[in-house]
Amino acid sequence: VGGSARVRVLTDAKGIYFSWEVTHEDVWFHLTRRDRIFGDDTVGVYLDPSGEGQRGYLFLSNAYGVQADAVRVVNQKDSFAWDGRWESGGILTDTGYQVEMGIPWDTVRHPASPEQIGLSFLRSTARTRQRSGWPRRDPDIQGILVQEALLGWEGEMPANRTLQLMPEITAGYTEEGPLEGRWGVAGVSPGLTFRYDPSPNFTTLGTINPDFSQVESDASQVDINSRYAIYLQEKRPFFVEGNEWFSTEFEDLLYTRSMVQPRAGMRLTAEQQHWSVAALSVLDSAPAGTLSEGEGWSDDDLDEKMAVASILRARRAVGTDSAVGIFLSDRTIQNTEMFSRLAGGDVSLRLSDTWILGGAAMGSQTRLNSGEMLGGPAGSLNMSHESRSWELDLGSSYIAPGFRAENGYVTYADRMGVTGEVSRRLYPKSDRIPRFSIDLVSGEMGLDTEGNWRDHMLGSGLSVELKNGTRASSSGSNWSELYADELLMGTDFSHIVNGIVNDTIGYGLGYFHGDAPYYDADAPEVGTEKSAMAVLRLRPGRRLVIAQSTIGQQLTLPDETLAYRGYIYRFSSELYLDKSTWLRLILDRSSFSEENSLETLVAWEKAPGQSAYLGGAINSTGAWSTLAEPCEWQVFTKVSWAFGV
Repeated sequence: VGGSARVRVLTDAKGIYFSWEVTHEDVWFHLTRRDRIFGDDTVGVYLDPSGEGQRGYLFLSNAYGVQADAVRVVNQKDSFAWDGRWESGGILTDTGYQVEMGIPWDTVRHPASPEQIGLSFLRSTARTRQRSGWPRRDPDIQGILVQEALLGWEGEMPANRTLQLMPEITAGYTEEGPLEGRWGVAGVSPGLTFRYDPSPNFTTLGTINPDFSQVESDASQVDINSRYAIYLQEKRPFFVEGNEWFSTEFEDLLYTRSMVQPRAGMRLTAEQQHWSVAALSVLDSAPAGTLSEGEGWSDDDLDEKMAVASILRARRAVGTDSAVGIFLSDRTIQNTEMFSRLAGGDVSLRLSDTWILGGAAMGSQTRLNSGEMLGGPAGSLNMSHESRSWELDLGSSYIAPGFRAENGYVTYADRMGVTGEVSRRLYPKSDRIPRFSIDLVSGEMGLDTEGNWRDHMLGSGLSVELKNGTRASSSGSNWSELYADELLMGTDFSHIVNGIVNDTIGYGLGYFHGDAPYYDADAPEVGTEKSAMAVLRLRPGRRLVIAQSTIGQQLTLPDETLAYRGYIYRFSSELYLDKSTWLRLILDRSSFSEENSLETLVAWEKAPGQSAYLGGAINSTGAWSTLAEPCEWQVFTKVSWAFGV
């Protein structure tokens, strides 16, 4: 990576502390929001308090002391939606920078005794996109937590039996009057979230009349000519806490964005020796309809009805880096006979340093508004191999026609399929090209449960990484899918380049061309699609961030009819006064729907649960100039605090 780094570790009854000294020229660093420091030089540590390699916390800081944190469960990726309460600070020096971190024991789940603590240090250099760490990670061993260093000492961890209260108050108004949806008076709504940890390994979290509006705006997406509902990332704090334990080998059995307007919620998470258990129950006043294809619950079926969504997940670690688990899910529509229940189990087995086997088996039962019952099994089996030079994934899945996951995001039904991917990584002895990857083959094929053709995809690609951080990739594929009894087929190609010019300018470019399906239920067909994407990121100084993104897309049908053509544009700027206070402006424009929006926000974020916001938005349709004319508007404010009892 260049330069050198030294880290010192201290502990006491309250927490664990890290002091970094980094020697390096041309340090990249900026004031920015939490979890937004990946364009900067950073140092950090994976902390596994139990030392079992099953769960670890990632703590990162840039030279300003701006934080990023995540939680990782074995065989999964880092989840940066998690936010912990810890301290950090940084300064520049004549030879580089220094960073100090203080992590309280009550921020992380930990055993009663620190006999075995797992640590893995890492440092990244933004200019070259390189990373180094200790202990050295063997690229021929799949996983990070299984390669951590184990340290320990005599003593006991604090019990930390603290009741934490997080009251909040929000107010919102539109051109039609106070915002609706939550309990309150004249647009002013109080709420309370509380957390109590009876032991270091047992956490309870509850909420009453919560404000589940999100401060971070969802990026606009092209939502016309879509076969399935758009997947939106969860950003609401109550759902994020401990969410990683609900994931299974069968993907997306829990999709909390389907719980639109909760009135109250409770979640429990516990860890004891090799066991982990997580439970969630939410009373939702605006439940979403069925996302899966086929029969299900319509929005009219659920209009003005309440739903109780409950999930239970239990998992037991077996040996080194292996586990078995169960998953139970229920969604019941109040004052009706409608319900949807799901139950099953999964297993993850490490067969060797590079091979991991995973599988799941599920079954569901759903009662529709008409009284009809749907049901059936679903399952998956996957094998993955990852080493320094090779990556291989093989998988298979089965979803019965009547299988439904109403608390999840499972869009397919009546499908059995196989998937596969083989990639080769090469490391040429070149100063300009440190690595490039060849996707030798990637593909999938699906049939319905009677053996009739449903879909397929077969493709390959190439990606190159340059020493200056630029990445370029090209890929092509041949595909087919059955829609409305018509078999649609085609070939497409995509090309993407992204990189950084310096610590001020970053960019991304993409171009797609080829055949694409047109989802007209009466007359589906294949057209010619062209789309382009451009992103420009500017940091003119240490405190200001400006970003612009444009996505343009058009689809031409075989008879030369233009099915659609348009673009989505977003301009955003953020100004940081210090590590806690920032201002934001977002301007969105979609020519597909002729919609415009202007959002402003002033934010103060001291720590998770301690924040204040004041914002507003204007929405209109038509030309840009209509923003100055009478249109829909909204203003809101929110203040929250956290304190222990």
